[in-house]
Amino acid sequence: YDLLGDKKVTVSKASKPAAAVPEETTEQEVNLEPFKKWNGEKPVVFTAAGTEQRVSFAKGNPLGGKSLVLKNSQNIETPFDLVMDSETSPFDEKGVLKEGFSLYHAQHDFDANGTAEVVFMALSQTFESFVWVYSPISENGSVVLRPDLAIKGMSNAKLVDNTLKLLGDQGQSETYAYLNQQFVKQ
Repeated sequence: YDLLGDKKVTVSKASKPAAAVPEETTEQEVNLEPFKKWNGEKPVVFTAAGTEQRVSFAKGNPLGGKSLVLKNSQNIETPFDLVMDSETSPFDEKGVLKEGFSLYHAQHDFDANGTAEVVFMALSQTFESFVWVYSPISENGSVVLRPDLAIKGMSNAKLVDNTLKLLGDQGQSETYAYLNQQFVKQ
């Protein structure tokens, strides 16, 4: 390769075709598997205790906010909020998702017990992230979501076996393992 531009550079025809050269990944092409972008009009649907459960945004923020509603198959609603012990938040003072953030959801069976935990992630265009993990628990014949983890990071979360990994605020990788019904920072 000629950095100064003063020599003729020839390219061999035997070089790899252009299709084999990896293209730069743009923000829209980032793989967030298993997370799916949460369209506020469609509830997050999962099965717990043998019945279908739905999580949707509360009436005050129908397209995205911290106030959510868990609705079971009998249409019994249980409100809950995405809260985090942090000075910063992806939500404004009214609980509405801030400009530049998107909400995502996933299901992952961290403890391999046959019931997937529900994971919510607010991710900004600069990869500031807020992640919440809830375990569906059957209580008195109805399902509630027990908050198991609420963390802030600087990347999208990776869910592998019984762990959740992401870059922490200081840029270091952080791993949280789900052991004995709770997350433990490794």
